[in-house]
Amino acid sequence: MGFLKGSLGIKRYFIENPGIFSGGREKIVERLLRYQFRSIENAAVEEAVGWVSPFRSYDPEVTVVDTFLDSNVFLAMRIDRKVVSRLLLDSKVHQLLDSGAVAPKGKQELKQLKEDMHRELLIKALTEPRIIEGVIDLTHSTLYLNTGSHKVSGLFLSLFEKTFDILPVHIDPTVFAYLTLKEEAKTQTLSNVEESCFYDI
Repeated sequence: MGFLKGSLGIKRYFIENPGIFSGGREKIVERLLRYQFRSIENAAVEEAVGWVSPFRSYDPEVTVVDTFLDSNVFLAMRIDRKVVSRLLLDSKVHQLLDSGAVAPKGKQELKQLKEDMHRELLIKALTEPRIIEGVIDLTHSTLYLNTGSHKVSGLFLSLFEKTFDILPVHIDPTVFAYLTLKEEAKTQTLSNVEESCFYDI
């Protein structure tokens, strides 16, 4: 897990209503299990998103032991994607047409043939899994998300909102300064600071 070992690319979010996490550890895990990851292997599905164990990404069975460390909640979202090559799809369709195995009448039947072939290839396609990590610091009502991708962040936050009925707010440097200093006057002073350059003579 990147938060314990490896590289990080952190985005910070503020949880405005942390009371949702006060119902006990078992309740939090119950919420995660409602949206646990479900495999799309051997299925005609292009993408699957859900929670898995933070320390065993192959295991969708999230447990209290794996999820909590002191006042921190460890989260792991798994994204599995399947892709069917356009070249492969066209090749398979043309192969059927050239062999005379099928003879679609009109554009609609040809379209249906391509859709059926896409589905067949999708079932056989291998999944490409990816794990996105997050940590909730309950003491400071903060979510730390380990990704630099805007799209992936959106997926994580969408699943987070469905799971906990709250949407964390992204904390940019200005907001972080305000939350840290907690005084508007100090924040204003900080905003007036100018860049300095020191030379080693």
